[in-house]
Amino acid sequence: MGSSSAIMARLLRFGIASHQFTVNRIGLRSMSLLSDLKQQIDAPKDIPSPASNPFSLLSLPAAFDLDEACLRTTQKTLLRKYHPDHWAQQSKTLASQAMQYTSAINRAADRLLDPVERGVLLLELKGSPLEEAAKADMPNSPEFLMMMMEMNESLEDASENVLPELAVTVQEHVDSVLQETAAAFQADNTAEAKACVMKLRYLCNLRSKIQA
Repeated sequence: MGSSSAIMARLLRFGIASHQFTVNRIGLRSMSLLSDLKQQIDAPKDIPSPASNPFSLLSLPAAFDLDEACLRTTQKTLLRKYHPDHWAQQSKTLASQAMQYTSAINRAADRLLDPVERGVLLLELKGSPLEEAAKADMPNSPEFLMMMMEMNESLEDASENVLPELAVTVQEHVDSVLQETAAAFQADNTAEAKACVMKLRYLCNLRSKIQA
């Protein structure tokens, strides 16, 4: 009799444990389904056409002063949201569109992170693009042109020991012109902004030569 009671008790405990295990499995399954459903709801329904304006594409204000952290965050969010792998199961066409869209996002970010390209873009948006002709691209400042000539000559004659000092000098000029450029755009002084962008381009090119 006692043995039968013990067996019955074990069976009951096993039944309760089995029931609890089943409930847990159902609960976990339900949570998984809810998670999948949430992802489907949150997922974009289609892929937008890439905006031709990098500022618009990355939802940033069209300004020379740039919040780099905000740009990087937006870039990562969009790349994750429209990653081609998320669309590959739906169709090859959508996967291809996603690839084009994410490529456009990366190109836009690269252009905005480059201060010269950012300035050129802003001038284009203001209807005052830099001219293609080399003479038109020359900054209208004899003092600046003379300074650039002297620094280029210094670079040609510089030894490796002198290069670090020259690099510091050029970077100081770059930082100064960056501030002037930001102020000109903020004041909506297109002519001054254009002159600053030209100077910035010359200085950045010289900096690249030093770093090469």
